Amino acid sequence: MISPRGIQSRLLEPAALNPDFARAMRAVLSFGLALLLFHSAGPSVDVAYIALTAQAIALNDFRGGYGLRLGLIVTMALVMAASAVLGAFAGGSIVMAMFGMAVVALLGGVWRHLSADYGPLLSVNSALLFLLATAPPTAGTSPWRLAGLVLCGGALAALLQMLFWLYRPQQPLRNEVGETWVAVSDLVASLRRDNSVAAIASPGAQAAAVAEREQLLRAALNRTFDILGAAEAREASPLLAHLEEMRREAVHFAMHVMTLHSALESLDRTELARHAPTIDSVLKSLSDAARSVAITLVTYGEDNLARTELRLRRARHLMRVLRDQFASAPGSLALRLVDTVLGQIAENLQRIREGLSRTVEHSSTRFSVPVKLPEIGARSLRALVGWTDPSPEIDPVLIRYSLRLLVLTVGAVGIYKGFAVPRGYWIALTVIVVLQPDFGSTRQRAAERILGTLAGVALASALLSIQLPLWVVYALLPLTSFGFAFYLRRRYAVSGFFVTVLLVLLTEISAPVHWDFTLARLLSTLLGGGAALVAALLFWPAWERGKLLGLLAFAIRANASYLRSLFGLDANVDRTVLWTKRDAEDANRLAAASLKRMLNEPTRRTANSGRYVELTAYNQRLTRALTGILVHQPDGTTPDVAARNSADHLRQSVDTLADLIAVDAGDDSLPDLSGANLSAVEAELAKADSALTPLLGSDAPLPAPESLRRELIRTQIAKSIAEVRAMCLALEAESPAARSREEGGTRLRAGP
Repeated sequence: MISPRGIQSRLLEPAALNPDFARAMRAVLSFGLALLLFHSAGPSVDVAYIALTAQAIALNDFRGGYGLRLGLIVTMALVMAASAVLGAFAGGSIVMAMFGMAVVALLGGVWRHLSADYGPLLSVNSALLFLLATAPPTAGTSPWRLAGLVLCGGALAALLQMLFWLYRPQQPLRNEVGETWVAVSDLVASLRRDNSVAAIASPGAQAAAVAEREQLLRAALNRTFDILGAAEAREASPLLAHLEEMRREAVHFAMHVMTLHSALESLDRTELARHAPTIDSVLKSLSDAARSVAITLVTYGEDNLARTELRLRRARHLMRVLRDQFASAPGSLALRLVDTVLGQIAENLQRIREGLSRTVEHSSTRFSVPVKLPEIGARSLRALVGWTDPSPEIDPVLIRYSLRLLVLTVGAVGIYKGFAVPRGYWIALTVIVVLQPDFGSTRQRAAERILGTLAGVALASALLSIQLPLWVVYALLPLTSFGFAFYLRRRYAVSGFFVTVLLVLLTEISAPVHWDFTLARLLSTLLGGGAALVAALLFWPAWERGKLLGLLAFAIRANASYLRSLFGLDANVDRTVLWTKRDAEDANRLAAASLKRMLNEPTRRTANSGRYVELTAYNQRLTRALTGILVHQPDGTTPDVAARNSADHLRQSVDTLADLIAVDAGDDSLPDLSGANLSAVEAELAKADSALTPLLGSDAPLPAPESLRRELIRTQIAKSIAEVRAMCLALEAESPAARSREEGGTRLRAGP
């Protein structure tokens, strides 16, 4: 018989590492308990304020210590209560309602500026409560009563959070490191080859998935680094030192696995096909082991530790099998490269096992209640505002977004109040939900919102026609809340479907509703979504292409800095190699996000977008090649003179390339880079190639491991040169001069 602890370990804990599932469970508990506790007096629309507030707070993925989390909850509850009070005061007058909407809309831009993590949700939910308070039957209700209801919802959300803290006092910090290992596991899983027909027909899909997982891992690593650093600044402890050690192991593990991926790409098709089944088993075992590490870090139980050690041993055994297969095959540099990286990963797994074995030592008594919750006793004003992380300057894109939001929402409230549109506040709410700072995201959100609402209206209309018993409606509400929260960041169209049904059912428990209710919801969504789309297209649009050029140049320069630190080419640079690696990966992540937004813009704005895709991909591959050098060149070793010279010329070519891209073209397109413009880059690349020749030989014999290391470094430098040359070709293909030469050649081949 499985014990309750075993059920928790095998089912609940692994599921908790899925952020979508965890968010959905928080939403269900908050929303369901609000209905259960505050609806006992009988059906009342007031319960919506409590339930929606509790759910709105539960939708946030709070990070950091307990004091910071509690400060966030208090701040959000106060902001939403103030919004409800403002709506109640303004509900009786069209002028006051429009003025209040203007205030809420402008504050929405402020919340986004203060925090990219929590600002968007706070903006939407504060507007929702404001609009609800302006509408019958709560219009004219005592503002302070509504504020009390909202604060009750906030208190319920805080209580649920604190009960979990009592049960798992180490959870915030451990969960952060655990999520990092989950991101590593997802990255490794994306490296496995998909032999399906769809994957073979679209070979670039896997490369895009790998790049996306790299970006998510970098974001998780940055977040964990900041949180652990802030905790250690307050009070150092052995637990924090252990968690930081496991975070660094995640960095090294990911570096080695990506180097393995790059090495496998160097194998010819015959070699790859021969070893493909074993390679797939190795990657699967490494992904499973990384996820098991995450579970053990979060649960810190001996049973989880034993299962993880078993998975780590299995991964080492499978890698040993693969290395033996390579040893029996004809030798090549590519095979030796794969063999070397597999050996490094095996050593990495051993360090992970040793570090993980100490995680149980830092655990506390699981079911005891501590005298005080960590960090809650040290609450201060800093804890209340610690969620903010604004940039020094306000982003002009955010200013234009706030102005668009102001104009549209105030106009929507004017229509709703001026023409007494039934439930017309949904028009303004749809605008707030759909409208995003950039057009690409707005278009995608509008399409998903309208599609989800259409499906939700169809189901809700069918449910209304059946006349469901009240207890069935109560049973369906938590299910729809779960679906809404689970798909909120996964598939927004599905989330829109569930939230539409949820709002219909929530209104049904207060008063009977009919088909006109769902029709009003649909028409409001269409009007609000269409208005947001038109506004993003016509009112002060912020097109992404010009911004992407700057981000690409910045990302290429970050790779040049990475090269400098790898080979010690600049004695004045005080940043370590790992820091410059982090900077390069962050710059790649920003450029990739900008590219994704640009590809969603109108077709006329995405002409020749394939060149931008190529440049972004080649620069990411350059970062991976440089990381391969880092793996083969441990800290403290002096690189060969020839490798250093080659890297110096490569660095100069990368810097020159970034300078060329950064030139302002004036029309938001890539600058005119003909062969003459790129001649300086090509000259430096030729010098880098020539400098590699001395690596093939040596005046004095070298020990076998050192000779192999030199060959591997040479291979990675050669790969880096190839990626820079590919970027040059992409740039030249974009230029008018290159197109003219290509068209001229086509005419000559075709004849008169």
